[in-house]
Amino acid sequence: MTDNDRIKYITMLRMNLSPLRAHKHKYNFADVSDPLCIVCKTPENTEHYLLHCKSYALSRVTLLRKVSLVVKIDILTMPKRKVVSILLCGIESLTIEENLCILNNVADYIASSKRLDIF
Repeated sequence: MTDNDRIKYITMLRMNLSPLRAHKHKYNFADVSDPLCIVCKTPENTEHYLLHCKSYALSRVTLLRKVSLVVKIDILTMPKRKVVSILLCGIESLTIEENLCILNNVADYIASSKRLDIF
């Protein structure tokens, strides 16, 4: 995955314009009949993909552990919406290097899942 792909995938998740089923269903893509994750049977949106989907449980443990080390708190103790925001946008009070570390860990998660690969 190139650096451009890593940026593209994070941007797609930020904008809710990714290949996730809930995103495609919202815009009536013909190849998606419903917004539900084929594994979990709940809406496959950004939060589901990053925090809940059973398909990526192992990769998620690594992601959340690494991000928790950067922010110096177990991010799973925070509200889910805040965790998604941290994963996709970082935290204003952190340094650029710390925020880049968070985004790189998220990009690694995305790459390992291969879920957003569209080609």
